[in-house]
Amino acid sequence: MEKELTQEQKEALRFDRHIALTANAGSGKTSVLQQRYVDILLKDEKKPDPRNVVAITFTREAASEILNKISQNIENKIENESRLTEKMKLERIRAKLNTAPISTIHSFCSALLRQFPIETNIPPNFGELTEIEKKEIYSNSTIQALEEWLDKEVIERSTRIRNFISVFGMQRLENGIKYLLSKRERFELLKKYYEENNVESFILKRDEIIFNKIYNNCIPAFNKVTELIDKLSGKNSKKFSTLSLINNKIANIYQQLENISSGSPVIVTIENLINEIKEILKFLFDEKIIKKECSLYLPTVKKILEEDEITYFNQYLILLKEVNDICDSFKYNAKDKELFDDAKLLIEITSDVIDIINDEKVVRAGLDFDDQLIKTSELLNDDYAVEKIRRKLKYIMIDEFQDTNDLQYDIVKKLLPELKGKELKGKLNFYIVGDEKQSIYGFRNADVRVFEKAKKDIAETNEREKNLTVDKKEDFGNLNLTITFRLAPVPAAFVNKVCGKLFEKKESEFDVEYSPLVCSKKISEIIENENINTEIDLTEKNFGNVTFLINDYINTNSDEYVEISESKTLAIYIKSFAIDNKKKWSDFGILGRTRKGFDELISALQQQDIPYILHAGKGFYNSPEVVDLCSILSFLHNPDDNKSIAATLRSPFFNISDNGLYKISKLKTGNSFWSKFKEYCSNIENKINRSERADEEEDNCLRAMKILTELYHRAARISIPQLIHKIIDMCCWYSFISGLPSENQMRANVNKLIQIARDFEKRGFKNLYDFVEQVKGTISADLSESEAVFLSDENAVNIMTIHSSKGLEFDTVCLYNSSESYSKDSPFLLDDNLGLTFRMRIKDEMSNIDKEIITPVYYLASEKQNEAEKAESKRLLYVALTRAENNVIISGSINKKGQKGYNESFFKMILNSLDMEPENFENLKEISFYDILKCYYNNKFYDLRIKFPVSFAFNFSDNKYLDFENKVKEHQEKTVLLNKVSSQFDNEIFSATKLMTYHNNPDEYVRRYLFGLPSAEDSEFNSIHLIENSKEDDVIGTYAGTLIHSVLERIKDWLQSDGVADEKTLNNVIETVCRNANRKIGRKLFDRIHDECRQVANTTLIKLYTNLFNESISEQTMQIIYKNEILLVKTDLLIKNASGEWEIWDWKTNRIESIDKKNELIKYYELQMKIYVFFLMKLYPEQQNFRARLLFTRLAKNGNNDENWFHVYIWNKRDFDNIEIEIQKLVDEVRTKQN
Repeated sequence: MEKELTQEQKEALRFDRHIALTANAGSGKTSVLQQRYVDILLKDEKKPDPRNVVAITFTREAASEILNKISQNIENKIENESRLTEKMKLERIRAKLNTAPISTIHSFCSALLRQFPIETNIPPNFGELTEIEKKEIYSNSTIQALEEWLDKEVIERSTRIRNFISVFGMQRLENGIKYLLSKRERFELLKKYYEENNVESFILKRDEIIFNKIYNNCIPAFNKVTELIDKLSGKNSKKFSTLSLINNKIANIYQQLENISSGSPVIVTIENLINEIKEILKFLFDEKIIKKECSLYLPTVKKILEEDEITYFNQYLILLKEVNDICDSFKYNAKDKELFDDAKLLIEITSDVIDIINDEKVVRAGLDFDDQLIKTSELLNDDYAVEKIRRKLKYIMIDEFQDTNDLQYDIVKKLLPELKGKELKGKLNFYIVGDEKQSIYGFRNADVRVFEKAKKDIAETNEREKNLTVDKKEDFGNLNLTITFRLAPVPAAFVNKVCGKLFEKKESEFDVEYSPLVCSKKISEIIENENINTEIDLTEKNFGNVTFLINDYINTNSDEYVEISESKTLAIYIKSFAIDNKKKWSDFGILGRTRKGFDELISALQQQDIPYILHAGKGFYNSPEVVDLCSILSFLHNPDDNKSIAATLRSPFFNISDNGLYKISKLKTGNSFWSKFKEYCSNIENKINRSERADEEEDNCLRAMKILTELYHRAARISIPQLIHKIIDMCCWYSFISGLPSENQMRANVNKLIQIARDFEKRGFKNLYDFVEQVKGTISADLSESEAVFLSDENAVNIMTIHSSKGLEFDTVCLYNSSESYSKDSPFLLDDNLGLTFRMRIKDEMSNIDKEIITPVYYLASEKQNEAEKAESKRLLYVALTRAENNVIISGSINKKGQKGYNESFFKMILNSLDMEPENFENLKEISFYDILKCYYNNKFYDLRIKFPVSFAFNFSDNKYLDFENKVKEHQEKTVLLNKVSSQFDNEIFSATKLMTYHNNPDEYVRRYLFGLPSAEDSEFNSIHLIENSKEDDVIGTYAGTLIHSVLERIKDWLQSDGVADEKTLNNVIETVCRNANRKIGRKLFDRIHDECRQVANTTLIKLYTNLFNESISEQTMQIIYKNEILLVKTDLLIKNASGEWEIWDWKTNRIESIDKKNELIKYYELQMKIYVFFLMKLYPEQQNFRARLLFTRLAKNGNNDENWFHVYIWNKRDFDNIEIEIQKLVDEVRTKQN
């Protein structure tokens, strides 16, 4: 049953106007986008095709999820629809969804570029460059460009670059080029900036910015300085008599500021202005009225001013901090002219590097992600291309719009000139959804300001629409989703309290407005059980918790402080919390601002036997399991690689000890370690032949020899992913890691390596040598490949950065290392008004050594960067806190003075918002807050006055009374085993058909698999004499199915590219299949096979998949070692759909006389399909959704509706555990039956 939408969500579904939807965390924004997509297909009078409706998001996983939800929505409507015409309409939509443009922005741009290869001068079959290919091209191109610039034959260029290197060094030059290459989407604008500006205009712009900052800060600050001087002089005229002199200087500053503001040339007066301001500030510092940090000097004023007066003056005096910093930097103002010239040089060199890069990409027919965006933007400058693209599009919808940048929005605006006020034929509808408060990807060049620009453009475009009716609640298409379905009342109130205060003051253009969370979770309990007209106390009720887990420094008998490990404290607390509150490990998400401290945290979790998965760690290629597998692959590629074979044998896959390796190495025979190992194993076999017993390590060696020899012979004949699977299975690796705290992470990393191998082969490479070399190259290039992100139903604590947690939710969120400060010193900065900036260098007068200096331009750019990072830090904290459903744990470490990384930390931000200081924490256990919580229940909004608690736990690891082991083990009694001990055989084969037969008909199972009798159907068939004109034409059961399966197995032989059966080839295939069956069949059976296969080929489904059969896999037999048994399946067809997901098809030839019979068969075969899908999940663990199709060949008629002849089962990767449990239970039952 579909969840009822709120009125806010319903408003967002309209498609009669452009919409900008701002959505709070947990408000169901992506669900609304999915529903709107379906509504457009079903309710728009223009009846758009799915191919006309673009939906863009920012990860492939999210795009896949959106497509899956839309498909499932349509599937449900088909299932529930009784009207034939509507059902047919839904089926047509479903059939076209595989071609719907639901993708990432890069995939969307890639598709556009492939449509216009001539206009873009790009081969239509271009590929995406891998990171290692990209790094190689960039590195080689940089070297080539620098060599050309350093060529002394071109004197002017050579002199300029050599002068730069003599001052800054080659490393700075290379880093500058690398930085600019990372900003490719802004490079053309940057290049244009230096072409259109000269030094004079650059300095003029700098001074204009400086003046505006001084004007905005000095006017209010100096007003308060004057007021302060008057107050101090009035209280103690003798002590502060000299202060009155400063008022005249301040008055003069006012006059100069007004003169400049009124239009006097800035360049003439700015330096004098700064000198006079410096004089005033120096006087105030020297007189000890204010400190260098620009707050009152308390020893001077605290006896004269009241506490509230000190606070009042300080909030204005802090404005002088920026003015003072500008004044300090201005002493190097002359260096800004050199900065302009040096930056221009870097731009010119980088431009040449990019030209070389582009030439190399043409040779390789490859593009990187930046190219796809840049070239699409260039393509859309062509009016013909824009018009042609617009004819195919009706709607453009973009999810997570807060993560866009100017270039991406520029692409959209070129497709939608309406946003710029231009009228065109045929209107495109634009829809964006996002949350500015969750814009946290500045390091990926996302710009939070773009969302605000887009909202403004949408409102103005709608306002120009004459026939548009606008509701009072709506601001010309700007809508809001305020209701959160994720957070319980206490965490929701806490987030509103903290972030509401944090976002309250807009300090820069990068700050965004806060939209309070409207809580709907568990509100029914409050509305129905509490008096909502009075204050509601949420203490000690099941409405969520917020806890500060604080590590203090313990004061020992000496004067030193001893720090308790925060990671250990958190691990113990999680264990305690899980036991006390009956939580699963997977309920916990530990989020960190950075990866710093994750290694220590993992060690602490392991000590407490807490299973975990580390997401987005940077050590993928250095993880032990990946290193070991790469060693094995290296050996299989080259057995003479001594290092690889030694590492392979020493690894947990074979576990040969160092002593064993030493014994092998000391053998005299053999030139390589592998040949010595073979000799060593031969000696062991001779020993056994002499009836001597081999020890455990010698047995390990024989096992290793057997496995490695078989793998070596198979390596050249199977794909790399299959080879890795084979290594895992033959070495029983999953059994080895079972039960380890890191088991889930290790599985995830191996699955990621398999996916990397698949991607490698997709690009046309099959050679093991090339793959091994790529892996080695990636390691040596030190590329930062993250560990696999693997959020599953595994019962394990999830550890990740806040950035990685975006879009996820956990019952309990632990904010780890919250007291750590974070500051990033960028050597290079880009500024919209000042271009490329970096620190300049001068000779120190005292030491005659080069030192770096901060010029005014670099100061201005760095301050703007700091503003952006500070604003993003607020949003990052919001994202972290809103991942929690019920519980928030804020973990941090401080000392008695609250100094450890405290000032720039999340911890500081939170406490400031709560008006708290660490020094007030003494003996604090809980504090209550009072607030108004806006809530939603039963289509109504409520403003509830609430009291909610925040708990404090100090030095939790030092609480000796917490004995977790006793807590778990208490009341456990010794177990006395009185049942019969039975034996059983291992490695029995269980096929999917065998398990299905037992599940559906235990008697038939006994008949076929225990007594060895044929099936009831087949025994009837075998009793028939196969003579001409006999009743063999009524063949039933498995024999007819085998014949039809065999013909359909070769469907790509007789099905033509247009989806029509080649009659001659089809007949030949049938004759071959029947001849190979060693049976004589009559014409009636031959015709049945022919007609069924031809009718299958004529269905809409087969025509839709025609071009996909070439890569399909027929009659695939697969087996795995499963719980000491062998699980086996044989699938009719594995085929990859248009979305890149593998499906299982199973041909069924059953006679079906009614819908009831069909539904009965669908239920009958469900377990068999589940087992098939279980294998598919293990084979393609990165895939999200898994489909299995039953195709009833007898129901396939020419032009028949798809749902009449096949059925689709759909599972997703979250179902893996439940399917595995069901299989295990069935295997156990069969075992019991047999014993």
